[in-house]
Amino acid sequence: MGEPAGDLELLGGHYAAVFICYEILFPNYALSKISEKTELIVNASSDVWFTGTFVPDLHLRLARLRAIEHRRYLVRAASNGVSAIVNPFGDVIVELPEGVSGAASADVRWLHERTAFEVWGNLPTWLVLAFLAWYAHRRPEVRA
Repeated sequence: MGEPAGDLELLGGHYAAVFICYEILFPNYALSKISEKTELIVNASSDVWFTGTFVPDLHLRLARLRAIEHRRYLVRAASNGVSAIVNPFGDVIVELPEGVSGAASADVRWLHERTAFEVWGNLPTWLVLAFLAWYAHRRPEVRA
């Protein structure tokens, strides 16, 4: 996967975080590439290896999680998979099914507000797990 490339500056001074193929499936990697300037998430992918299986749909579903975590629009172009435009709530606005060539368009807004996930990452999850482990360890044994 290499080092995070950072934001790509688009026309008009807007910035996009670009993920190639399966890079978008890893939340911590995505978090490392998305900065305060990021206004759009772009995913270029080829799912040709998985033609006729459930995997192209799975890749889109997992990519949708990045749109939710970062509250940005996601534009996903797949050469032989599912291409889509996803809103910041994870809803697919426009979709081109697997194996369909074509073009799609939708209104996409440039968003750049920081989310709790971008600020804290997985820290709240680890704190809850640590608390549960502590609580389970200290809890007195119940006898009948």
